[in-house]
Amino acid sequence: MFSITIYTETEITASPENVWKILTDLERYKEWNPMITRASGRAEAGARILLRFNPPGSKKNVFRPLVLVADKNREFRWQGRPRVPFLFDSEHYFIIEQAGEHKISLTHNMVFFGLIIPLVKNLIRRKTSNAFNLMNRALKERAEAELN
Repeated sequence: MFSITIYTETEITASPENVWKILTDLERYKEWNPMITRASGRAEAGARILLRFNPPGSKKNVFRPLVLVADKNREFRWQGRPRVPFLFDSEHYFIIEQAGEHKISLTHNMVFFGLIIPLVKNLIRRKTSNAFNLMNRALKERAEAELN
């Protein structure tokens, strides 16, 4: 099976608890998130959530991924699967690690896999990396603003 990983990382001056609270409060994504402009559902393993992926300059996509991991203050991961399994699937995840006093490192990755990946990998890289960086900056700003 073919795959491609989009990898981003950022440091945030905030506690793991604060970043976790922002990442898992799906109803409030519309207030700060430029990539996922609406979200709803429960951030718990086994639940389906509703996400509207709509970064600036892109077409709106609505999907219902399955939450795979909701390890409080550490990892939030979901799997997206379109109507045709194995053609184009994905896992989107956030890993929170302590990076010093009052500072965390946020790893924000997505793995795309499926038979169509060789045909769309350059498009995925270009569009997804930019959107992830926008989301990371917005999350950092929100978490750090809550400290003040």
